Amino acid sequence: MGVIDALPATRESLARRFALAPRGLELMLALLGRSGVLAERDGAVVLTDAFRTSLAWRDLIELRLAFADLVLPDVATLLRPFIQDSGKFLARSAVFDLFRYDRAGTLSPEDIDATRRWVRLTTGLTRYESAGLLALHAFAPGAHVLDIGGNSGEMARALCAAHPGVHATVFDLPAVCELGRAHLKDMPEAARIRFAAGDMRRDALPGGMDAAI
Repeated sequence: MGVIDALPATRESLARRFALAPRGLELMLALLGRSGVLAERDGAVVLTDAFRTSLAWRDLIELRLAFADLVLPDVATLLRPFIQDSGKFLARSAVFDLFRYDRAGTLSPEDIDATRRWVRLTTGLTRYESAGLLALHAFAPGAHVLDIGGNSGEMARALCAAHPGVHATVFDLPAVCELGRAHLKDMPEAARIRFAAGDMRRDALPGGMDAAI
């Protein structure tokens, strides 16, 4: 709702600004207070110091919340099919409907928009997970690395940032490549990363590479 961006504020101003019912306001403040997000000081609602520190990872927190919003209906309504019949669960699950790879094969505005939803999620997760993978291997200066299913190029960007002499090619579906170019266009590593559109299930991988991830 944007409440954290409105703080510090009094209870009354929060109720007016966000059209909160009295009981709703009390519930929100109680839940966030017990979770260590909010506190009340000198008549104002404020962010706690601990939560303010966590906002350094706000993009990751918001991605996880967005994904939780998607998962919760599946857990609430499809737990029994999940336990008894995975096929029925997959057919009805909102989570699996998000990852529509069949819509990433064209550059139509509708398919780009559909693909953007899950590319945003995987890009955000990769931003924080890439360091763990890159720490496992030392890439030689001047190496050309193929990132198979490299999504928006976020892993390739992290790789090139960590190894200034490395170049990368991201191989992924056409809509994903289009979104990846837009994602990287203003980043310093973009000049060393190219996108090759294709489907790894049936198309030949780009050649001339020194390593693949």
